[in-house]
Amino acid sequence: QQGHKLNGVSRIFVSGMNMYVSVYCDMTNGGWTQLLKREDGIVDFYRDYKQYKEGFGVPRGEHYIGNEVIHHITNQERYTLKTELSDWDGTTKHAYYDHFWVEGEDDGFLVHFLGYSGDAGDGLGKHNGMKFSTFDVDHDLLKAEMGGSCAKRFHGAGWYYKCYSSNIFGRYYTGGEIPDKRFDGVAWKPWTGPGYSLKTVVLSIRPFDADI
Repeated sequence: QQGHKLNGVSRIFVSGMNMYVSVYCDMTNGGWTQLLKREDGIVDFYRDYKQYKEGFGVPRGEHYIGNEVIHHITNQERYTLKTELSDWDGTTKHAYYDHFWVEGEDDGFLVHFLGYSGDAGDGLGKHNGMKFSTFDVDHDLLKAEMGGSCAKRFHGAGWYYKCYSSNIFGRYYTGGEIPDKRFDGVAWKPWTGPGYSLKTVVLSIRPFDADI
C-alpha cells in the first residue's frame, strides 16, 4: 500500500486503446495523473499533429501524454482538470475545471473545459469547444488575412480560437520576458499577460468523484 502513496511513474491500462501507458502520478496531493509538463525547455513542443496525437517526452520530465490517450481516459468517466502554473519569482497559482474531456480524432480532438475555479484566472474557458491545431493541421478561427494559423503565428499548438487566452504549448523562454512582442511564449493571459512566459505549467486529471 505504501507504494501507492509515492509520486512517480506508473503504468495504467487505457481500455479504449487496449494498451498500457506510462504516466506520472502525483499521489501526495490527492492522486493526480499528469497530462502535460513544461519546466525547463529541454523538450521542443513545436510539433506536428501526429506527434500531439501520440504524445512525446518522458513522464518524469517535460512531456505531453497525447490527445489519443487523453480522449480515451476522459471519456471513461467524469474527470477534473488541474492546471498548476508558476512564474519566475516562485509564485504558484492554480486553475481547476470540474468537468474536462476531449473528443476523438474524428472530431479533431475537440475539448471541453467546464466549471472553472482557482486563483490563476480562467485561461482555458475561451478555448472550450475548439478543435486541436498544430502548424500542419489548422482548426482555429483565425482569418487568412490575419495570418490564418494561430499555431504558426504563436509557435505552439493547442485548442486555439482566434487565437488564445493561454498558450501552454508555446515557445519556452528562460526568465519570463518574451522579446520583440512576439507573444509566442508559454503564456497565461489572465494572470501574467501575453508578454510573459511562465516557468512551469503542469496539467493533471483525476476522477471527479475524488473531489467529493
